[in-house]
Amino acid sequence: MRRLRQSGFTLIEMMVVIVILGILLALLLPNLVRSKHQGQLASCEHSLRAMASAMENYNAQNKRYPDSLERLTTANYIQQVVCPTNRSEYGLVVTSEGKDYTLFCKGIHHLVLGDIVSEGFPQYSGAAGLFRK
Repeated sequence: MRRLRQSGFTLIEMMVVIVILGILLALLLPNLVRSKHQGQLASCEHSLRAMASAMENYNAQNKRYPDSLERLTTANYIQQVVCPTNRSEYGLVVTSEGKDYTLFCKGIHHLVLGDIVSEGFPQYSGAAGLFRK
């Protein structure tokens, strides 16, 4: 009698493939998450730089920095004052002399060097520029 050979994969072959896929996912997933957070942080930093440019334009025309971000939007210097990542509003602190300012993100969502940073980061200061944790 002749035996018919059945085609297909054995259980061991299937398990080896699943283990290999699991190892590949374990290696790739942290990099994908890190890239997402780095992109979100870069987007937030770009928004801070754009607002800082609007602050400098306002100062050049009015000889003082605005006391709020709403003043920048009503004067049509900027259109959006929320973080593009999580829609939290940005904050602005102007020194009492009005010679310097600090812009900051109020959202607790940015991942920097593996840690989620607290509220108020990243920051942009008129004198020091961009500041990260």
